[in-house]
Amino acid sequence: MTDDRSLERAARSFIEVGPTQAPEAAVEAALLRIQSTSQERDWFPWRLPHMTTPLRLALLVGAAVLAIAGVGLLTTGGPGPGPGPSPSSSPSASPSPGAIVPVRMPDAILGDWQTEADAISGVSADGDHLQLSVDWDAGETAWIQTPRGGDFALRSTAVAAAADGLSFVSTHRLGGCDLGDEGHYHWERSTDGLFLTLTVLEEACEARAAAFGRTWVHSLSAVNDGGPGVIPFDPWIQATLPSMRWAMSGATDGPVIHTFDSLVELTVMRNPMGFDAPCATTGRVAVPIEPSAVAITEYLADLPGLSVTSADDSVDGRPAVHLTIESDAGVDCPAGEIMAFHPPVASEDGEYTMALGDPRSFWIVELDGDAYVLWYAGEGVTAADEEAVIDSIHFLDALPTP
Repeated sequence: MTDDRSLERAARSFIEVGPTQAPEAAVEAALLRIQSTSQERDWFPWRLPHMTTPLRLALLVGAAVLAIAGVGLLTTGGPGPGPGPSPSSSPSASPSPGAIVPVRMPDAILGDWQTEADAISGVSADGDHLQLSVDWDAGETAWIQTPRGGDFALRSTAVAAAADGLSFVSTHRLGGCDLGDEGHYHWERSTDGLFLTLTVLEEACEARAAAFGRTWVHSLSAVNDGGPGVIPFDPWIQATLPSMRWAMSGATDGPVIHTFDSLVELTVMRNPMGFDAPCATTGRVAVPIEPSAVAITEYLADLPGLSVTSADDSVDGRPAVHLTIESDAGVDCPAGEIMAFHPPVASEDGEYTMALGDPRSFWIVELDGDAYVLWYAGEGVTAADEEAVIDSIHFLDALPTP
C-alpha cells in the first residue's frame, strides 16, 4: 500500500455511510479467488498487503466483482509414497478428452500441498520445491507449480472422486502428459491433517505418477482449512491454527494468515523495518531496525503512546522475548492508528498497523542472525488462544515427515 491514504479514506467514507459489512458470500468468494485460477498463479506471491479493515473490505468486495485471482507460496520437502490403497479403491474410468465431465474433489484435500521432488522429466530438477494445488474454488482441478518461471505443470481435471479414490484427466500437454491421459489414485489424509498421501493405482502419464504419487505436507499459504501446516520461510515454520477457513495476505517476509472476515490473524514477520514518522498519513519513510529482540523492543517503546512490558519466554524451545503493549487512545495520530512495521524490503508494499487503545502482544525470536516477530490476535482471541498458537510454532530445517 502506498503512503497516500486517500484511497483508504475514500473507502472508509463509502462504507461508513452505507452498510458496514460486505455480504458474507461476496467476501468468501473473493477470498476463494485469491487462491484459485491456476492459469494466473506464479511462483512468487502477489498478495493483498496488511491494511486497515475498511480498505481490505472494500478491496475484497471489488475482488468478488472483478474475480481477481491471487497466488499461494511454494515451499519444500516431503517423503516418498505412503501406504498402499485399500481394497475398496476402484475409481471409475474417465470420459474421452472431448467429453470431460469435471467433479468436485473431497473438501479434505482442497488447498495447497508442498514437497521436495527428485528429478522428474519435463517437470522438475532434483531438489526442486513443488506445490500441488487442489483448487479451493470449484474443487475440480489440480496442478503442479514449479520454481522455474512460475511454470504450471501437469494440469488435470478430476472426473471421479470418492472417500478414498480420485481419477484425473490431463487437460494440457505439459510435463510429458498428453491430452486425455488418465490417472487413478488412492488418497489418504493423516488424522492430524498435516499430510496428504496420493498412491498411484493406474496412470497413463509417467511424469504425473512420479509427481503426484507421494506424501505431501499441508500448507498454510493461500486458502486453507486450518489445523497444522507450514508457513513458507527458510527455515520452514510450522504452526497449528483452529479448524476454520483461512487465507494468506501480506508481504513475502511478513505473511498474515487471517480468517475470511479478517477478524483473527497470525502474523510472522522476519526482520521488520520501522517508520520515521509512524503517525503521519503521508511522507513516511521505512527505516531499518537491527534484527534483534533488544532493538525491536526499543523501537516499539519509542513509538508515541505505547507502553511496552518485556518478559523472557521461549518459542519452540528457543529463547524469546514476550512483549505486552498497552496504548493510549488519546494520542494524536490521524485515523487513530500507528504504522508500526514495514516489511523488510523497503520497496515492498505493506503497512502493519496498531490501532490506538487496543492492547497487543508480540513474541520475538532470534534465529541465525534473523529476528522473527510473531503475533496472534483478533476478535474473541483469549490469552490462552494466543499462547496455544504461539506454542504450536516450530522452526524447521526441512518439511516434517509422517
